[in-house]
Amino acid sequence: RCRKALKDAGWLKPGEKVHIVEDSAHSKAVAVLFANVVKGLPLERVPQEQAEIVIVGKTADDEAEEFVNQLFAGQIAPKCKALNVLANISTPELEKYCELEGINGTAQQKSELRTRLDALEKRYPGTYFALQKSQESFRRQ
Repeated sequence: RCRKALKDAGWLKPGEKVHIVEDSAHSKAVAVLFANVVKGLPLERVPQEQAEIVIVGKTADDEAEEFVNQLFAGQIAPKCKALNVLANISTPELEKYCELEGINGTAQQKSELRTRLDALEKRYPGTYFALQKSQESFRRQ
């Protein structure tokens, strides 16, 4: 699914300057997954200011929560140049991957909104991915 996210974004080209944002609890997993997905592709890791592409690690759950927060605040962020390799992965899937790969990190504290969205996802599977699609349609307008 990470490869699909890269393919949907237009893949990466050899020699591009990339920066992996390491400000989330998922950052170690992002670095490992990204390295596995682009194995053999010569990329240059640079500081964020010099990067042509910024790699972020927001799961589908993170993106949905951010979208709903923005929606309630009356703001919709424009499409940015960040490439999200975890867009097609849920937080529980990522946590299981980290457990299997032995990747340690600190878990994020769940917000009240995330708890409610988790309850919706449990009752209506696919809620997070539907919210992601809604976010994309809002950004296209």
